[in-house]
Amino acid sequence: MVNGPRSLLLGGVEVVDVRHMFPTGAPAARSREERLLAGVAIHHDGVIMAPGDQDYSGTTLNEDLGRLGAIYQRGVSQGWGGMPYHLVASPNGRCFYCLDLGWFGAHVAGRNDELLGVSLMGNFMYSQPGDPQLCAAGRALVGIWGWSGRLVRFKGHREWALPQYPTSCPGDTWWTWQNRLLVLTVAVARLLFP
Repeated sequence: MVNGPRSLLLGGVEVVDVRHMFPTGAPAARSREERLLAGVAIHHDGVIMAPGDQDYSGTTLNEDLGRLGAIYQRGVSQGWGGMPYHLVASPNGRCFYCLDLGWFGAHVAGRNDELLGVSLMGNFMYSQPGDPQLCAAGRALVGIWGWSGRLVRFKGHREWALPQYPTSCPGDTWWTWQNRLLVLTVAVARLLFP
């Protein structure tokens, strides 16, 4: 499919490139100064699927693309310019490259110039992401490290948030799975770069 998802190496990591499917404008799509990159904010998307998709399981590509479409439409409706996150991890282990890493994004109020955004599909207020999804998020982090040439740190959105913009993102279970994300990211890096 010419206009559909494409395979791409990002920092030496294979990802699913969908940037062309979700065109993003200002304020998200503004050039960043790479030297100012402070880290990566981990998010959950918190997007409710459109009516009719009651069986979202994340096992099919069309469901993943539908979820990305919902995230994109939310970004448009909020005036963020479109896709707010740079990379998105699906429950089945796909890592989607959604917004060029050289652009701001629209995911942490007041800090988009210095942070990249990696989101996990789902709501993690009461549940945790599974290992395939954490491995996909790990692929995103390893891709960012390869792209930037340095091991930039990652923290939950709530940890990066400025006091005037508090949030519970990436969910109240973040503290129970943040270390698993690090362990699986290291495992992904060792597998990809022995």
